[in-house]
Amino acid sequence: MNYQPILEQIYRDIEPWRNAGRVANYIPELAKIPGERFGMAVVTLDGEVFSVGDAQQRFSIQSISKLFACTLAFQLLGDALWQRVGREPSGTAFNSLVQLETERGVPRNPFINAGALVVTDVLCRRFVRAETALVQFVRRLSGVSDIDYDARVAESELRHAERNRAMAHFIASFGNLNMPPDAVVDAYCRECAIEMNCIELARAGHRRAYRRSQFGETALRAVADLRHLRRGGRFCLSRRPAGEKRRRRRHRRRAAARNGRLRLVAGARCERQLARRHLVP
Repeated sequence: MNYQPILEQIYRDIEPWRNAGRVANYIPELAKIPGERFGMAVVTLDGEVFSVGDAQQRFSIQSISKLFACTLAFQLLGDALWQRVGREPSGTAFNSLVQLETERGVPRNPFINAGALVVTDVLCRRFVRAETALVQFVRRLSGVSDIDYDARVAESELRHAERNRAMAHFIASFGNLNMPPDAVVDAYCRECAIEMNCIELARAGHRRAYRRSQFGETALRAVADLRHLRRGGRFCLSRRPAGEKRRRRRHRRRAAARNGRLRLVAGARCERQLARRHLVP
């Protein structure tokens, strides 16, 4: 299918709103990005690339890096990762500390800042420089060898990372960080400052890229199944594989059948007990 006309139509449709809103200003370096930039890219299963607008203009990927970091951490720990970070929606802002105290330092999911810090801690414990390991991982996924993080953006983030530092120290107080909190925050800010363009991101997210990376279908499937984890269920990565859907439906039907039989048995016992009470003189 030729997606180019679709992308061009979307580009024309949003033209009146390209200068609306404002860019992020909580990090000074990000506030310098021209607000009118807009680009899109699609990479098909056959490897065809369609793009429009500023799709070849690199930018710091910020929270998109959380997906790649989580994939790499899952490859290292497997299901043990979910003992340190959950897989549920947070219902709060991405940088909130509210739930950490009641849930004893275990973040709800890896796509809020608290969860991303725990994931980065996993990488920091395994690699000498976690941000370098993540950059190399993204290079392999996208097939682009000169991807790196923007030192200016990273430095700007580090100078304004008070909330993330507070979050990291708070998580560490519950024993859910193994490395020094400040080192984890430093690595996290550099991960967010990784620069890529839309086409490189589309290639990195391509299913075949994961297979080529030798990081396995299991890691992809486990991370891609983390759906509805941002506020209000707005963040959805992938649909559940059809085979897994069928297995879950069978499981639910069997469970319902078992519950139905148990209810019938319980009902029969109650009737017998009632009958005995009425028969006893």
